[in-house]
Amino acid sequence: MTVENRTLLTEGVNMLDVLTTRELASLIVIVATGLIFVAIPNVRRQIRPSLSELLRAVFNITMLKVFMVVAGAAVISTGLARSIGLWDLNLLKDSIILTTTVVFPLAYRSFKADSGGHLASRLMKETFGLSVLLTFYLDTAPFRS
Repeated sequence: MTVENRTLLTEGVNMLDVLTTRELASLIVIVATGLIFVAIPNVRRQIRPSLSELLRAVFNITMLKVFMVVAGAAVISTGLARSIGLWDLNLLKDSIILTTTVVFPLAYRSFKADSGGHLASRLMKETFGLSVLLTFYLDTAPFRS
């Protein structure tokens, strides 16, 4: 374990120190959007039924089991990658973001597939498209003058 990793583990990490300016700006936009959805009565009335259905579907016991298996697979694959030197603790934030924004939604959508071939091709396209775009967005260094 490197000195930097030990420092991250032992001293505790302030969330704002971990986020880049781009990630912090994205978080601010997401929170502001959420507040707008809550503050405007017309928007709140339109979103509430959809949000209710989404929460009911996600917190279904079957889906929770699937998400637990997916999370377990993510942890195991991350552990294996770390054991062979492909993953470092500095990638933890990116791993969590990619798992929650790409892997979990893809697992949820996989139940709507018509056939195995259709599922495999669709998941490959969406996985590579979403993860590449998200990784590019998160890890591109901002230009400085």
